[in-house]
Amino acid sequence: MKRYLTLLILIAAGTFIFGCRPRILKLNLPEEGAVKLEYLPMDLSPAYGLEVTDPEDIKEFIKEINQFSFYRYRNTALLNAEAVNVRISYEDGTHSEFLDMGTILRLSDGNWLKAAGDSPQISDYFRKNYNYYCRPKMKNLRLQERGIQKLEYEPAYLPAEYGTVITDRETIRKLADALSSFSCYLCTNPTGIRTPYGSLIITYQDGRVERYGDAKEYMQLPDGTWWGSSEENRTLGNILKESMKFDYDRVQESAPNS
Repeated sequence: MKRYLTLLILIAAGTFIFGCRPRILKLNLPEEGAVKLEYLPMDLSPAYGLEVTDPEDIKEFIKEINQFSFYRYRNTALLNAEAVNVRISYEDGTHSEFLDMGTILRLSDGNWLKAAGDSPQISDYFRKNYNYYCRPKMKNLRLQERGIQKLEYEPAYLPAEYGTVITDRETIRKLADALSSFSCYLCTNPTGIRTPYGSLIITYQDGRVERYGDAKEYMQLPDGTWWGSSEENRTLGNILKESMKFDYDRVQESAPNS
């Protein structure tokens, strides 16, 4: 027994002095048949996540992260606030799934991996290729009621008479106030949105015209960027429906992606 303990001590000492190189592992995710890639922050609404459905883009993602190097890691900590669920769905109904926490991954079987050396992080891939950040950029519209001449709503899939035109100063003021307090976040890829249901058109007294694309909880600003509601029950569509008093439900139902 004494000799056995001495041997263990010598082994431990040798490991401490000379080090022990961990076995390098790869994810080896299958590329063929992948139809959807989702990147969803664990502590935020799915609306803050990213969805990719182009098979070639998904294949490129898998090919790149399969080159990343990891080693097995015993993690005794809880999931951190930055945890993001990575899910790849395949055409046969199967999927690959793991949690990304920067330099650490938790696999679906409960095992942990840690990035080896200077291996890139998965979040770097999404920042580089999609300009996507898990913590979205927030803003308020901050419309100035003063100087607005009229407000129009123009349906995208119905005749113009299904929309409305507002020139009443009090209604313009109320709607401008409601829109100015509308809190929204920058969307990289709003799920299922290709074209707006309609447009909110603001005409100013100095001749300027601004067009805001409307897709209920999402809107497209005049600069072309998409923004989504940061409040679950408060959407751009609800604000327009309450303030502009027209058949907004009919407009929404007319859209092919509604």
